Amino acid sequence: MKTGNENIALKLYDTFNNRDWDKLKEFCDDRCEVHNMATGEQFNGIQGMKKWLQYWSSLATDMKCDV
Repeated sequence: MKTGNENIALKLYDTFNNRDWDKLKEFCDDRCEVHNMATGEQFNGIQGMKKWLQYWSSLATDMKCDV
């Protein structure tokens, strides 16, 4: 049985794989934070998460997440 965190991670992977950024609203809110450890950048909220995911998807347009 999956935990709540596992379900959120799977939704995030599905959102990334389909490049369906509007789905972020279903499981992400404006309190979320993403910290890019490589650059030190911080992305906040749904728009920040969207920007971060779009950045990664632009690096390799065929990139997919798989569990």
